[in-house]
Amino acid sequence: MPPPVATALALAGVANLAVAVAVAVTAIATGLPVGGSVLTGVALAGVGCVFAAFTALAAQVFDNPRSVYGATTAALGLAYLLRAVGDVGSGVASWISPIGWAQRTLPYAGDRWWPLVLPLVATAVTVVAAGVVSEHRDFGAGLLGDRPGRGGASRFLRSTTGLAWRLHRGSILAWTVGVLVLAAAYGSFADAVVEFVAENPDVAAFLPGGAADAVNSYLALTLTITALLAAAHGVNGALRARREETSDRVELVVAARTDRLAWFAGHVAMAVGGATVVMLIGAAGEGFAHARASDDPGQIPRLVAASTVYLPGIWLMVGVAVAGMGLLPRLAAALAWTYVAYCVVTEVLGESFRLPDRMLLASPFRHLPQAPLDAVTPGGIIVVTLCAVIALAAGFVGLIRRDLG
Repeated sequence: MPPPVATALALAGVANLAVAVAVAVTAIATGLPVGGSVLTGVALAGVGCVFAAFTALAAQVFDNPRSVYGATTAALGLAYLLRAVGDVGSGVASWISPIGWAQRTLPYAGDRWWPLVLPLVATAVTVVAAGVVSEHRDFGAGLLGDRPGRGGASRFLRSTTGLAWRLHRGSILAWTVGVLVLAAAYGSFADAVVEFVAENPDVAAFLPGGAADAVNSYLALTLTITALLAAAHGVNGALRARREETSDRVELVVAARTDRLAWFAGHVAMAVGGATVVMLIGAAGEGFAHARASDDPGQIPRLVAASTVYLPGIWLMVGVAVAGMGLLPRLAAALAWTYVAYCVVTEVLGESFRLPDRMLLASPFRHLPQAPLDAVTPGGIIVVTLCAVIALAAGFVGLIRRDLG
């Protein structure tokens, strides 16, 4: 195996060990049993090692980083989906997923150590496979090389929008398919919420709307998660412009008669438009799965309409990345991804962590109705949309006032 790959795997192993120790120590410090806490940390590290080994294998197979990232992301999504299907089915699908292996250790509820043999074997086999593949590829290339491009550019590539679409289309397609599959899994579980409330009248007593409120609360949560994923895609797409800039490729584009704002606008349009498409198609997939489970075709347009409420929040998160590239280009990626992480924590874990309300106000979704649970009012939607427009405009103004590169 090439020394760089071995070094990367070693670093990944150290990082996973650090995660295991941190999780175990934190859990023990909160008063949880030592055995279950240590098992939880080791199980999480096992999952990390499996995907680190898979990434090493993908790096030997594919010729460019984008294909490696795409393959690894697809593997993560498939593992999550198999685990989710197994949880609501017979459980067989969970045994195919590394995430399912970690859950089957049953920490704090049995403390089974033997399932950890599975990630150990999978990691070893994948690392050996990566080493074998590395011996059968050319130096500096992957087992599957890039196909040669056309001799001449198409007419579509003669515009900045066409160039941006060419650069972003693979990412948009991959994120759309991944979020669609995940959202469909969410939608198929909605009917189980109704059954749970029906079988637990004490739970229904705390909900003024009964099972309907429980389902709408669940759908609002899953739409928020879908919105966060769509925003992450939009941020990644917006930062593609910065990567083009730092790699000096943009200089070849603007050296002729191409306006820098037109070039930048193409990338921003793909980022905002791609994030919007991911959100709407994800909502449609969730609505379709929910409609099939509940025999109610009206759920499809209902959830698509509800998803539009979250779009201003997505645009604002993309706008933060765009503003960063215009005003603070060196810190743009760090600022954008920090804001994404903040929004994920506040929306998904804010209640669990009992964070003060004032710490949650910077998340745009805190100012938007939680459709379809809440009544949709225009106030918050207008304010967040205006903030998104201001952030996007700030990025363009900043780009005008600074040099490229």
